[in-house]
Amino acid sequence: MNKKQKSVKYIVPCIIIVVISIIISLVFVFNHTNTKEYDNKLEEAQKYVEEMDYEKAEATYLEAIKIDSKQSKAYLKLADIYVKQNKIDKFINMLEKGIKNVDKDDRKKLEKKLSSVDNQTKANSMYAKKFKSYLKKYGSVSEKYINNDDYNMYLEGLCYSKMLDFNNDGVEELLLVYYDQGDKGYHYDIYGYSDNKIKQLESSKNGFKSIKDKVVNSEHADELYGYDGGTKCLEIYQKDSNYYIKTGSIDDFETNIFHGFISKDKFGISSVFEYDGSNYIKDKEVTNTAVYESEKNSYKEYYKLYLNQYEYYSNDELSTKGMNFVLKDINETMTKLNIKKELKNSTEFSQEKLNAYLESIKPKETPKQNMVVQEQNSNTSNTIIDENKALELAKSQYTADGYFSQGLVNFNNKQYYVFILKDKVDGHYSTVTHVFVSSDGLEVTDKYWYDQSTGNVTN
Repeated sequence: MNKKQKSVKYIVPCIIIVVISIIISLVFVFNHTNTKEYDNKLEEAQKYVEEMDYEKAEATYLEAIKIDSKQSKAYLKLADIYVKQNKIDKFINMLEKGIKNVDKDDRKKLEKKLSSVDNQTKANSMYAKKFKSYLKKYGSVSEKYINNDDYNMYLEGLCYSKMLDFNNDGVEELLLVYYDQGDKGYHYDIYGYSDNKIKQLESSKNGFKSIKDKVVNSEHADELYGYDGGTKCLEIYQKDSNYYIKTGSIDDFETNIFHGFISKDKFGISSVFEYDGSNYIKDKEVTNTAVYESEKNSYKEYYKLYLNQYEYYSNDELSTKGMNFVLKDINETMTKLNIKKELKNSTEFSQEKLNAYLESIKPKETPKQNMVVQEQNSNTSNTIIDENKALELAKSQYTADGYFSQGLVNFNNKQYYVFILKDKVDGHYSTVTHVFVSSDGLEVTDKYWYDQSTGNVTN
């Protein structure tokens, strides 16, 4: 080997060593620069946190993550900010992103932080967004009155909401009941939480299509629970520490469909009980009365809410008391979900609606108690009787379970005390007749009809 070849032999390795050294130096310098820039961003973000400027702090931590996505510090700090702001969905997403990117040693830190917030808190953060979307789409709950022969009172908007642990697993589900102006119907949706996500467990609007395959008397099945005359009702039942929603109807035949968790994660139809006029049927199989009643009665009523009703005063569930329950539970749900939007308190809401309703039916003219009416015959007094005396006269000639005063009205140049008489049927009142007692006490009749919504009297 000549001198030239020997020289080349030693020069090439030297060049390689120098190149490698330069690369190592550059990597070191680059990493050192990155680390310094990363640390500077962490310090800057921390100052914003101390100033409670969380928006700038968030942006700065995100910049740090762009600089170095393999370090855990920025993920952990940003997660703390999201918890302070109750942005649990962002908290989850950021930590899950970090777990995918960081080195193995740091992964445990992020996993520990992710498990530090309980599942109910995580669920509530996501439920809150869902609740707000329903509130925006359907509006707040309100009472409506209509002036025809159908229901005098019904609920509109997001009619009801409740947080309830349907499957007793320690995390509550979210129930939302609403009135859809599009199809003029009531529907309910239930949302649950698992694996850091919420999902719709059941939609009555969509699920009702499959109900008909589960029942014999499909023409009597209702999306909610329907009573005679079309009254819609939300009914929740309890069995063995679990909760169920009952749909179906009472008509000539009876259909009872219980919806709940049928396995750990699956929500669906638990049991169907039907009576077709002669046969008792459970899950499409004819059974004897004893078995039918025993198994059906193992579901105990937990909550009942009438969503529409014939008469405003006919049932506690749709009276002031009933409206208070609705608002109490909706407000309770909003409190749990940390939703700041203000709803009127129960008493204020119901009293305002009641006052408006009573004002709308009040007679335009009110008689003076000392006015004298024309003498009807020589055997009677000319003074006006009071309402208590008029009620006694109404009760003496007409029997009912309830007498509801509508005050004084003018008709055919006379004044009458009006009483709506009602009998209780299946736990709620149904109008029997309207009794008119003349202010002089001479006439007690049910030949007239009083329209509560307008105050008009017709023959």
